Amino acid sequence: MWKLARLGFPEDLQAVTCSLLAVHPWTYGANQVTESGAYLSPQNAVDHLAGKLRGAGGDQDVTVFLLASYTLPDFKQALDTMATVFPLPVFLQTARKSAAAVNLDITKMQLPGQASGGLPDSVPLSVSTCRTALNAQRLAKAAAEASQGTSLASLESGLSSLAALRDQASQAAGNALAELQGKSVELWVYQAHGEPSNIAADIINGVPVQDAIYTMATLFAGDLGGLNRMITT
Repeated sequence: MWKLARLGFPEDLQAVTCSLLAVHPWTYGANQVTESGAYLSPQNAVDHLAGKLRGAGGDQDVTVFLLASYTLPDFKQALDTMATVFPLPVFLQTARKSAAAVNLDITKMQLPGQASGGLPDSVPLSVSTCRTALNAQRLAKAAAEASQGTSLASLESGLSSLAALRDQASQAAGNALAELQGKSVELWVYQAHGEPSNIAADIINGVPVQDAIYTMATLFAGDLGGLNRMITT
């Protein structure tokens, strides 16, 4: 049965190992594409996941997250919140796609402005090969400095600095976890355990918000004890 729930991080986190399948308005074969954009209804999204689930075997836990909106800006906002609370790559990627679609809608309504002269603002140039070379240089420099020997005073100073950095890192990690545990997102959830084909037959019934036109549905299958602990109703 589908239910409206809230997803957030509990105090005692657990590792999760599972299969992951997502569908959104830019998923080829599931969406509807027109001149005005890409669309996907909740029913079509769940039907797509159910079709994939029927091919799985063995009893297992299945959980589905469903985000659905009537407008593209609302859909983008929901995805942004989801990506903040549960930053899986699939949510981050879909959030970027929705942001690009919103920007496209805005630019289509604007008249082209006059091109301005000059150059773009300066930004750090980051290329993987350059980063590799710089890191190699830093390692070589560190090795050269280490080979020159050091004094007891400098060792004590280095250990004190290392302890201070450790404390700062520990404090930063604690603050980040506390901030993360203070966030949550509301979404529709389906949870079941059993034969995948039976779940596939049941999941397509009672799909909520059927008149929405922007949907992202994400199916998790496997050992979902840790994931299910994050869901509250």
